[in-house]
Parts: sequence; C-alpha cells; structure tokens
Amino acid sequence: MNRVQTRAGRSTAGAWRRRLSTIKLFATDVDGVLTDAGMYYAESGDEWKKFNTRDGMGIKLLQKAGFITAIVTQERTKIVARRGEKLGIPEVHQGVMDKLTLIREMSERHGLSLRQVAYIGVCIVTGK
Repeated sequence: MNRVQTRAGRSTAGAWRRRLSTIKLFATDVDGVLTDAGMYYAESGDEWKKFNTRDGMGIKLLQKAGFITAIVTQERTKIVARRGEKLGIPEVHQGVMDKLTLIREMSERHGLSLRQVAYIGVCIVTGK
C-alpha cells in the first residue's frame, strides 16, 4: 500500500485527507467492484450482472460533490452501457485492454494529473 507519511515518518489521518482532497476523477472497473463478481448466463446466452444500488448511490454522491466519474472495463456489454447511462457517468469505456493508457488520456483531457485520479478495480493496471 502506498502510504502517506509525515516528516516524522508516521502515517496520519490528516495526511490522507489532504492527499484525497486532490482527487477529481474517480474511475472504476465493473466486475467485482460494482457487481458481486458473479457471472450469470441463461440458456439463451443472455448475460446478467447484479449491481449494488449502494454503489450507484456512492457514484451519485461523488458526482454531486463535483467528481468526474468513469467506468473502465475490458468487457463490452449493453448492461454496462445501461448502468453508466442510468447513473449519468460521463466517461464509460468498454473493451479497454490497456487501462492505464486510457486513464492517462482521460486525465489529460480533463486537465488533471494522475495524482488527481482514483481508480478501483480487481485487476492490476500495468500499462501493458
């Protein structure tokens, strides 16, 4: 974990608050973050995802606080597009194999540095 330390070398809640206060863009993966990590398939081939309404409320609260919100996922489904539309997420990116590059491009487009971006996902963003 990347720790925020004081000059004395100790982590403090205040140091975390200061660092988090610089965040302007919140990006998230879908599977395992906004869903229960399950994959549901019907005999017909239909795929379902179970989204948590609390996560949706959290995204709406971030938007109300002025955050730019984004979905960045390797999958490409109508379900994700519908969820992004329902939540009013302005940046919905599907089929993304290189998430770090896309996140860099988003931050540049919004005039932000990577230090102003928070990303949450279950995969490791390596840039490869």
